[in-house]
Amino acid sequence: MFKLVEWLENDYKLLGSTAVEDNLQTDVPETIKDLNKANIKVWMLTGDKEETAVNIGYSAGLLSNHVEKLFISGSRKAEVFQQLNDCKTRQVQLKANREKFSLVVSGDALDHIAHHYGEAFINLAKECVSLVCARMSPKQKTVLVQLVQKYDSEKVVLTVGDGANDMGMLNTANVGVAICGVEGRQAVSASDYAIGQFKFLKPLILWHGRENYRRNSYLVNYTLYKNFVFVLPLLIYGIWNRFSSQAYYEIYLLEVFNLIFTAAPIVFYAVLDQEHSKQDLLNYPCLYAPG
Repeated sequence: MFKLVEWLENDYKLLGSTAVEDNLQTDVPETIKDLNKANIKVWMLTGDKEETAVNIGYSAGLLSNHVEKLFISGSRKAEVFQQLNDCKTRQVQLKANREKFSLVVSGDALDHIAHHYGEAFINLAKECVSLVCARMSPKQKTVLVQLVQKYDSEKVVLTVGDGANDMGMLNTANVGVAICGVEGRQAVSASDYAIGQFKFLKPLILWHGRENYRRNSYLVNYTLYKNFVFVLPLLIYGIWNRFSSQAYYEIYLLEVFNLIFTAAPIVFYAVLDQEHSKQDLLNYPCLYAPG
């Protein structure tokens, strides 16, 4: 193919050039910083080359000069194995000195990792502050999500994507969030939630997500104890009527019980209940951590 390119691309006359400016959206670094404060690990998967991915990592606040970077960028199995061992050794040293590190991985290395060193890689990645993956194909993004779900099954994986190349990743994750941008609406069709900009991920998780989780936990308990209150008297009464199926309650009470004691109270409670204000939840991300 290279010979063919050299044969074809000859004696060209440059007529002009175009450039595409690829900027981060507003408040991306601030959003990632707040998600980290909420004890949420943020990983970046991109198709850009390693140098570009590292620069984006610095711009987005994922990488810092105060945190050491460890690289796994080998293209051969033995090379990847050696780099993985070196990173594990270095990670032990940094942990002993109470220092943090970030991990930068290439797409070529991830192919070998997925087939041979998946568990060791995920154990290493769990300890890092942030992970940046460069030269990732759509399939590799999906594979990385599957590795996390396989070897760290207690975690809930949320993926964010804005294009058709993120559809596999969005479908595989526990929660998929699409950004409606200039790359079409394919990602939206494959996602659970759609937002206009990356910064809206903050209220989606720290406010809506936290309150939804908390209210659902109350709903489960409410439903359980409501059924206890309804069924237990019938069971006790059955002992006295020799289990003849005679009802302890009036018939109209049986008909309206679920309407009065299941539907109405929990709806009012869900509408009115608010542990913290929206502004407090957004200003103090640490409030998300207990959930």
